[in-house]
Amino acid sequence: MIRKHLLALVAVLLLVSAAAPASAQQSQNKRVGVGFIVGEPTGIDLKMFMNRTNALEFALAWSLSDENDLHLQGDYLWHRYDLIDLNNSDEMPLFFGVGARVIFREDPRDDIVGVRFPVGLDYIFANYPFDIFVEIVPILDLAPDTDFDLEGALGARFRGSTDDPLTAAGWAQMWAVVGTELHWNRIVTSPLGRCADFARALARRRSIPLEIHEDLRELHFGAWEGRSAAELMADQPEALIGFWQDPLKHPPSGAEPLVQLQSRTLSVWNSLLAGYPREHMLLITHGGPIRIFLGHVLGKPLNRLL
Repeated sequence: MIRKHLLALVAVLLLVSAAAPASAQQSQNKRVGVGFIVGEPTGIDLKMFMNRTNALEFALAWSLSDENDLHLQGDYLWHRYDLIDLNNSDEMPLFFGVGARVIFREDPRDDIVGVRFPVGLDYIFANYPFDIFVEIVPILDLAPDTDFDLEGALGARFRGSTDDPLTAAGWAQMWAVVGTELHWNRIVTSPLGRCADFARALARRRSIPLEIHEDLRELHFGAWEGRSAAELMADQPEALIGFWQDPLKHPPSGAEPLVQLQSRTLSVWNSLLAGYPREHMLLITHGGPIRIFLGHVLGKPLNRLL
């Protein structure tokens, strides 16, 4: 039992350390979503995109049929975005891949090692920071005996300052918004990929100077990173409603304080106004900083941010 507790603790620490960027450089290089899976087994899910197509996914889960079984699993995934057209800005890629699973049991001699072949669909919302996925996973167990198993799961992830890529629909929307007119002297962007990738492309196409400001990144949601609003409403309805009503008094556990978000974003705002008083700038950032800027201009207090 002690062995299992130690394994579980190590796995949780790995998930948390991977999901919560410790530095600006780490935040820029990772595209991470953290959430949950419900099915057989049920537990915590971590997904890291290396690019738009390829990702690594890990899970720490427990069996519903045998509460003493601890599952550790990891997959390498490919995504196909061109198979399903939703006729809106959302996307639903098919994903498939190969990975490994280890089941830890009371007696170490009964531990199971197998190869996973996950196949599923991931619904990615263009305008909300979470996605929902469903998967079915054939598994070939190799030790201690050769056997075939089948697992299935439904899950969701919440995204805040995690660095998710801009979807194809997002790229199309961004190009449509900027149009063809050349009326900016400078582009200023968040370092996160869903802003910076487009900003770089636009700057190259229009030959406009580009600045990337770390302090324009999105608010980090702490314990809510990787979780959906639906999940939070199910198990923390008072906390979620409190956050919506007054985010200053009711922040998520471990989240970046709103006063810190306000301080860093307005610092960029003021430095840009002072440094380029006669320039027409395009600012590309996220919902949190944009709300801070609007509140600053309109004189709205932080507790009325949402």
